[in-house]
Amino acid sequence: MTLTPVTNRPLLARPRSSGVLLALSLALTLALAPHRASAAVGDCGHPMSDGARVKATDSLHILRTAIGLARCPMSTCDVDSSCSVTATDALRVLKVAVGMDLELRCECPNPTTTVPPASTTTLSPPTTTLVPVTTTLQPVTTTLAPVTTTLQPVTTTLQPVTTTLAPVTTTLQPVTTTLQPVTTTLQPVTTTLQPVTTTLQPVTTTLQPVTTTLQPVTTTLQPVTTT
Repeated sequence: MTLTPVTNRPLLARPRSSGVLLALSLALTLALAPHRASAAVGDCGHPMSDGARVKATDSLHILRTAIGLARCPMSTCDVDSSCSVTATDALRVLKVAVGMDLELRCECPNPTTTVPPASTTTLSPPTTTLVPVTTTLQPVTTTLAPVTTTLQPVTTTLQPVTTTLAPVTTTLQPVTTTLQPVTTTLQPVTTTLQPVTTTLQPVTTTLQPVTTTLQPVTTTLQPVTTT
């Protein structure tokens, strides 16, 4: 087996002239850029933010106003002084937000508030197609296990009850009753009895022999102590 020696070759250095030129160009642009005064919300190009430079949120709000989804006065969102808020104004603000040196001027002679146009939505009637569904129920067999209930014997023990009667003394008050004399006068009553004839029909009664068997009854008397 023959080993081939490997020679370390120096890597070719990448040219960095383009990166250096880009950095120098950016530094020169920032150094020569005019100083912008701080703006408040509502100033030209600042519908949503404040500060020295506009932001992407300002551009988005201007674009929403241009398509009718928001409201913004001309003195804030008409940055090209065209007396109308369009997508061009939103693009111009976005360019300034990313660092391009463009002038924003809201100088429309008759600034008015942009009102979004009324939108009309036409809804088509929905169509619903019902697919027949066939459900097959499987027979269900339920096996009930036998249930065995065992009743435990219940033993009730009656405790003897002792009742103590307190003596009761009753005092009878004498009662005096005075009877008023009553005079009764009996009027003579004459009663005339009509003769009554009664015919008795012979009645025959047959007595059936009746056998009665008496069961022996055992009664146990519990002792009761009465004081």
